Amino acid sequence: MKHLFLPAIICRWLDERNGRPANWLDPAYPDFHRPQALISHAVWSGLDMPPVLDHARKNGFLLGDSGGFSIVSRGVSLDPVNVIRWQQKHCTVGVILDVPPYRISGRAYQSAGDIWDASLKRTLDNVCRGLEHYDYEGDSFRWWGVVQGENQEQMQRWYEAVAKIYPFNRPGEGWAIKPTPANNFYSMVRSVRFIQENKVKRVHMLMTTGIKTVAVLLGMLHLTGPIELVTYDSASAGIYTGNRHAWRIRDHGLTLAEWLPRVYTPKDFFEMPCTCPPCTWFKEEYKENPNLEDPLFIDRLALHNHLILFDFFDRIGKLAEKDPEKLIKTYTKANYGDIMRALRQGEVVRRSVSRPVKLVDRI
Repeated sequence: MKHLFLPAIICRWLDERNGRPANWLDPAYPDFHRPQALISHAVWSGLDMPPVLDHARKNGFLLGDSGGFSIVSRGVSLDPVNVIRWQQKHCTVGVILDVPPYRISGRAYQSAGDIWDASLKRTLDNVCRGLEHYDYEGDSFRWWGVVQGENQEQMQRWYEAVAKIYPFNRPGEGWAIKPTPANNFYSMVRSVRFIQENKVKRVHMLMTTGIKTVAVLLGMLHLTGPIELVTYDSASAGIYTGNRHAWRIRDHGLTLAEWLPRVYTPKDFFEMPCTCPPCTWFKEEYKENPNLEDPLFIDRLALHNHLILFDFFDRIGKLAEKDPEKLIKTYTKANYGDIMRALRQGEVVRRSVSRPVKLVDRI
């Protein structure tokens, strides 16, 4: 089973700093070249696409997010025809313009049952309009469906409604799944059961940013029968960089930790005992007293964090292939029994894994 980590890439990481890249996409740097990323129509539409993105499209895996979440989070209006045309031009694969059944409250979002039917209808309308412009035979671009739902019944209903218009099951096509709630072990169980029951061969997990969640996902997929391809996107490295944290790998590749509680100054980053390319470059480029907003410092730290995350997921993938049950047990700990029963027997489990489970909860 092939698995790919697709970092969500932002515009500034495609600029060069001192003639060196701030991203992992440049083929001129084979030591850490990874031609894979997620780009969003909501961010990139109307912008010039740098050559490294075109190289990734042709030689790697560049997933074009439709920007559907922006419809509910920012109230934007998107045309499904414009979206698929942009994806066909710039992406290896692209997901349909779905309208998630969520209601945004501050920085949080909640599944909203009262708008479910309307969200699904708008999604189906978008699929119909986009399908008129999808040319499977004449183009290398592949279109993928999207599944929404906070329980098995909702996921199946959404999937069947979309698949009735177009099944997304030909070679190279697939489905994106939005686990709800996000980064929850039981959401992963539900997603894996859906994948197996509907014989999905290629899948992308939307907004699956939790490191432990990805590890459990890969372990479960190997246990239930590996599929052809699973991809997962994450903005974690960018978020950690924004908070000025620097990652390292420990515990034989099972844990990500921070070099320091926080990189308080660029000098802290300079003094880290790391020999990855961006750290080595920064040691050469370092000048006294740059501040925490210095673009060179931020971009070197961001690339360091992305390379660490690539390495970490590579290791997790090998562990999942070698001993998936051990990997799942390592990360789920006290929830291991419930997780495995839910995976094998389809038990409905709605307990959060973010809090301790008391005995009274089991009664």
